[in-house]
This record gives sequence, C-alpha cells and structure tokens, in this order.
Amino acid sequence: MASWQKRFVIGINIAILFVFLDISLLIFIRSVNAKGTYQTIEMKWLTFLSWAFCYAFIWACQGIIYFLFNRSKKRK
Repeated sequence: MASWQKRFVIGINIAILFVFLDISLLIFIRSVNAKGTYQTIEMKWLTFLSWAFCYAFIWACQGIIYFLFNRSKKRK
C-alpha cells in the first residue's frame, strides 16, 4: 500500500471509532427511546451490546478485505 492509502485507511478507522464512541455515549445518556418507553439499564446494555457487535462486524469485514487485497497482490 502506498503511504496515502495507509493514511486514508487510518483516517477511516479513526472516523469509525469516533462514530462508535459517540453512539455509545448517546445510548447511555438517553433515558427514553423514540417510542417514549423508559430505558432501563438492562435495555441500555443490550442496545450497547448489539451496537458493539455491529462495530466488531465492520472491523472484521475490513480485516477480511485487507487480507484478500494483500493476498491478491502477492499473487501478481
């Protein structure tokens, strides 16, 4: 990878991390959801857990794409 590509990937990762942290903070700050239901701490943790799984899935997909990209580059 060229240096600009590495900087781009690092920048995207930082942006994704900030979005994850922002939404995580909002999950724990809010007390009522969009339907007006009071959010208990259990509901907040379940929401956070599902959000963390989505974040981990994004990182896993990015790692798989990176692995496949490097593998195809080495074949050439």
